[in-house]
Amino acid sequence: MVFLAEQGRKLRNFAKTSFFAAALVYFAYHGVSGERGLLAMAKISKELEEIRTEHQEIQTDREKLQHRVNMMYSYSLDRDLLDEQARKILGHAHKDEVIFYHPNDSIH
Repeated sequence: MVFLAEQGRKLRNFAKTSFFAAALVYFAYHGVSGERGLLAMAKISKELEEIRTEHQEIQTDREKLQHRVNMMYSYSLDRDLLDEQARKILGHAHKDEVIFYHPNDSIH
């Protein structure tokens, strides 16, 4: 009877140890490669950096466009810019003029 009691105690200790070891492995695995683990955090950090770079590029483009718009207001009209835009959009030029467009120039 003592033998069976000792075996039962060993079995319970083994079960407890196994349970805690399995729980530790489970949480460690999901802490590293789970949906919100370390690998996911690294991936999200990389995506965030790419989005910040893209945002900065868009912000720079927006500022350039805003500057061009401001130059076309009547209180600060830049006649050269107005002439350039009218020629681009309307396709108008004098007979003796030669116009060269850069391939990266946009109509807007």
